[in-house]
Amino acid sequence: MAEEVEREEVEEDGVDDLDLSSSAGTSRGTKIIGVLLGVAVVALIIGGVGKLSGTGWFGYRTWMYEGGELYVLNSNLEARFVSVDGLEPVEVPARNAQRFDLIGGTSEITISKTADGAPLSTENITVNKSNALLKLTDEKCLGVFDVGSYYTQGGDGIPSLVKKIDKGDRVTVLESRNTVWPRKSFPKRVQPSDGKLLAVEIVGCDLFEDEEFLTSYIGHQIAERFKKDQEGSGEIVRPKL
Repeated sequence: MAEEVEREEVEEDGVDDLDLSSSAGTSRGTKIIGVLLGVAVVALIIGGVGKLSGTGWFGYRTWMYEGGELYVLNSNLEARFVSVDGLEPVEVPARNAQRFDLIGGTSEITISKTADGAPLSTENITVNKSNALLKLTDEKCLGVFDVGSYYTQGGDGIPSLVKKIDKGDRVTVLESRNTVWPRKSFPKRVQPSDGKLLAVEIVGCDLFEDEEFLTSYIGHQIAERFKKDQEGSGEIVRPKL
């Protein structure tokens, strides 16, 4: 009888040890799952911050691409509101323009009549180390001119037409961050690594039929503006491109 009792106690002790081991394993597994879930939540929060700010999940757009500037031209008789990547809408006054910072990669541009109104249209614009232009109407034509010779030692100061922006062209990516927008001043210096120096000018659409006259006409206007803009510095700064 004593042996049987001892045998039973041994068996019971074995069962107790097994239960404790199983419980400890379950507890460790639960802790591991909890840690993994915590890491996932933190990662989701960090990645979501980039998404909400317009830089994409984990801010990938800031290290995969280089941004630029968006010039929005509003030829309407009333204001429009423009939002970039879901950010707060900004007013673009009637018959005027507004500039926006663009993160590299593809940005969603939303246009509406009021700050809280329904979107009138949406444009997707993809840039990488480039400025871009967005027209809100089909009324205007613009010419894009290479004016780098104004900043080159021994340059002839004659612009060359590199791109026509016709009435129906809403979005134009310029492939350069050196841009002189319509009626804006010429910079004192140019960063060559940002691309060619381009002047964007509003022109009559019919002038596209005679490029030689267009270049001559715009060249005269640009020359006068360049001279005026540089006079304030006492000298014309012409770094090599």
